[in-house]
Amino acid sequence: MFNKQDFKNIVVCFDDFERLSPSIKLEEVLGLIAELKEQKECKVVMILNEGELGG
Repeated sequence: MFNKQDFKNIVVCFDDFERLSPSIKLEEVLGLIAELKEQKECKVVMILNEGELGG
């Protein structure tokens, strides 16, 4: 499938993070982001409205 080298020069953006569906656990999304950053060595950008986060 994919190996670590396939992800090295990729930037993954998560936009409207504050609009995350209640059916998706925040911990799962943060776990995915951590895996992309630490295991796959991607660059990760999170775009969000901090004032709306945490509802």
